[in-house]
Amino acid sequence: MVAALVHGLGTVIGQTAVDEKSNEIPTVRDLLRRMVTTGIELAGAVITLDAMHTQTETAGLIRAMGADYVMCVKGNMPSLHRRLKKTIPWSKIPASVTDDASHGRKTKRSLKIVQAPEWIDFPDTAQIAQIRRTRTVKNTKTGKTKTTWEVVYLITSASPKAAQGLSIRGNPPVLPDNRLHWVRDVTYGEDKSLIRTANAPRVMATIRSTAISLLRLDGATNIKKANRDHARFPERTLTLTLTLIETA
Repeated sequence: MVAALVHGLGTVIGQTAVDEKSNEIPTVRDLLRRMVTTGIELAGAVITLDAMHTQTETAGLIRAMGADYVMCVKGNMPSLHRRLKKTIPWSKIPASVTDDASHGRKTKRSLKIVQAPEWIDFPDTAQIAQIRRTRTVKNTKTGKTKTTWEVVYLITSASPKAAQGLSIRGNPPVLPDNRLHWVRDVTYGEDKSLIRTANAPRVMATIRSTAISLLRLDGATNIKKANRDHARFPERTLTLTLTLIETA
């Protein structure tokens, strides 16, 4: 399954299954087209994707829809990754640093942004960024901590002026893995589910995404706690669902 998640709200506005004979790359493009044909306005939006979808065709489609992209550059684009790493004087560029703690780990991010060089062969690339993540995880049983670090590069068509209001500046983009897939896997136990035949897994994934979206629209910031609250007062679930349907 691939899903489109609204960053600010944490809600799913589109989801589709990957064909058995295909892969996620064309599926994401199909999902974007389907969203537009069903009336979801993408013009002016900023779309973030993980490294698998750092493709010139995908970037071109997003720009043709009037939206901007933020794409990760990792090992799947070795030449571009190498040039971003080696040819940009990152050590001379000032960084903004943020810290956060979630899911039992502490993460420190250092973000540097510069104007994109002309040799980047992606449609309308305006800026590139380097993000250095340092994660510290404490083992609750032994008390020992383990620190790992990772450096990733981003390319975006968003202009420097537009980026001032985006999550790319000061608070690097959070991909759906954290706000959607992690919640479905851990809170709703999707990975442990024994429902695996025919369309049932797709249906259950849609139901879980819908539940997460409803709770977030109701103001929930902790899905696990929200589930407990609704389990104690099931009439709240019906009231919430009817209210959101009436206001849609």
